Amino acid sequence: MPRRKVHLNTKVQTLRECLHLREVTAVARKYGVSDRAAYNWFALLLERLPEILQDVKPGPKSQVCDPAAPPRPRTSWAKR
Repeated sequence: MPRRKVHLNTKVQTLRECLHLREVTAVARKYGVSDRAAYNWFALLLERLPEILQDVKPGPKSQVCDPAAPPRPRTSWAKR
């Protein structure tokens, strides 16, 4: 049986309802996806929860300079 593409929005809505402790079978049927697919997406989500919920330092992320990249033009705040 070939795998069919399920739109990201359908996956997100399915999981949101599943996470509200509703019956997975009914939610999957409502969105036209298989029970197994909904359970698989849920398992993937559960695996990633530690990564998703990990504490991160606030503030902007540091950027790595690429030596092969051309230099960025300097901007002047004061017009001359």
